[in-house]
Parts: sequence; C-alpha cells; structure tokens
Amino acid sequence: MRRQPRVIVAATAVDKLFKGWPYPEHHLPSAAINTLAELVRVVSRDLGEARVLPVSTQEPEWNIAELTILIAQESAEALSVQRNRRRSEASAQSSGIIAEVSRAGQSAVQLGLLGWQTL
Repeated sequence: MRRQPRVIVAATAVDKLFKGWPYPEHHLPSAAINTLAELVRVVSRDLGEARVLPVSTQEPEWNIAELTILIAQESAEALSVQRNRRRSEASAQSSGIIAEVSRAGQSAVQLGLLGWQTL
C-alpha cells in the first residue's frame, strides 16, 4: 500500500569502456553508441529498473547535467514518498497531531531548500 520511490540508476565510469575517451564534442562513434545501448539494456534488466543513465564523472564530465535534471524532476515525488512513509509509520505508532505537524513543517523546509538549490 506504500508509495514506491522512483529509482534513477547512474551507470558510472563509462569513460573506462572506450579508448580515446573523451571524444571531440562527445560525438560518440556508432560502435560506442551500440556498446552503451547494450550496457543500459543489461543494467536495466539486471536491476529491474527502466531508467539507466550512463555517466562519467571524470573531466570532462558526461551526462552529469542530465542526471542533475532527472534528480530535480523526481525530487517532489521523492518527498511525497517520504511523507507518505512517515505518515504511515506515524499512524501505526499513534504519534499524534503535534508530531504530524512537525513532520509537515520539516518536509516544507526540505522542499524549500531543494527548490533553492535547484535554482
């Protein structure tokens, strides 16, 4: 009955798969594209997650901006999942309305901080 969090899988160190990395303007040859597509397919299948984003954190970074955007897009849903979980746990523990108001305030502060960081 609980909301399930959405998962973003970041497949790191893709730069280690290819000789000659980084490619000029990150223009990947077709062989590299095929290798990355296979990597994403296998990781997705093995972990049971539909969204897999290959990234490299070495200079020059690759797909880090896209990962940041995905995280920002999912942040509101992640906070909703967290609030739902806390609400469910609080109901089971009968913690009372004061604790619920406190949790709501904490969530609002977290959402505000996240929004500020995103801007």
